[in-house]
Amino acid sequence: MKLASETGVWSKLLKIDGPVSYRGQETLRDQQFRIVQGMVRVRSRRVAEGRAPPVPDEWPDVIAKAWPVLWYRPPEKVPRGWCDMLVVMSGEFSRLAPQAQVIDAFEDFVQGGLALRIGGGDELAELPHVYAHVSRFVCRQCGGPARVRRTKTGAWALCGACEVE
Repeated sequence: MKLASETGVWSKLLKIDGPVSYRGQETLRDQQFRIVQGMVRVRSRRVAEGRAPPVPDEWPDVIAKAWPVLWYRPPEKVPRGWCDMLVVMSGEFSRLAPQAQVIDAFEDFVQGGLALRIGGGDELAELPHVYAHVSRFVCRQCGGPARVRRTKTGAWALCGACEVE
C-alpha cells in the first residue's frame, strides 16, 4: 500500500475525515487525525531514508535513547508495528509534559491495542487513551492500517495480509 493512501484508510477505519475543532478546542477526532498524520510522516521519512518497513530490531532501544526521561526502560513489550505511533506519541508527550514517564507499555490482549501507564503527566489527561484507541487500527506486525481480530488466544490488531501469515 502506498503511504499517501494510508492516511485515508486510517481515517475511514477511525471514522474521521479530517480535523474538526469545536469552539477552538481540539476534539477527539482532531487528536486521532493528528496521530495518523504523524505516523504516516514517520513512515514516509523512514522510506525516504531507504529504511523501508519493517522496523529495525533495535527500535525499543532507539526510542528509549531518544526520549530518556519518558522511557526510563525500552518499550520491549510493545509490538514492532506500533513503533511509528510510539515515535509520534513520545514526541508529543515530551513536549506537553516534559517530566512524564511511561511506567508500563504493553499490548492489551483483551482490547487488542496498546496499554499505557503514565506517571507525572497530569497535563496529558486523556491523551494516552487516545493513543490506545488508535493502536487498535494499526497492525501490530507491519504498522499498516488494521482492525482488531479476535481469536481464542486474545484480540490482535492485524491487517489482512498479516492475519493470513
